[in-house]
Amino acid sequence: LYAGDNDIANGETSEQVVADFRTFAAKVRSRLPDTDLAFLPIKPSLARLGLWEEMKKANAAILQLTTKEPHLHYLDIATPMLETGQPRSEYFLADGLHLNEKGYRVWNAVVGPWLDAR
Repeated sequence: LYAGDNDIANGETSEQVVADFRTFAAKVRSRLPDTDLAFLPIKPSLARLGLWEEMKKANAAILQLTTKEPHLHYLDIATPMLETGQPRSEYFLADGLHLNEKGYRVWNAVVGPWLDAR
């Protein structure tokens, strides 16, 4: 699940993003109790750098939730996209928001091994 990027850009708070994640995870759990749910944290981007602090709050809170339940997982795609705390420009299209092929390779390096282990 990748969620929260557009939500925060549209004015939602990190608390609202976390609440939405909790609701979604509870719905999945109620219908599919043994299903693993992986959360991809909100990515740092050039275009939304001014929102990064709020996005980091949501990511940190969801990370904490995933440590408390065995079927919830946090796949950290955000950290490898940063260099000295800033988004690496070579991972983005010209709009500074959407990933290019190189950016998706970063995500694949994190998500692929997790999927392979299932």
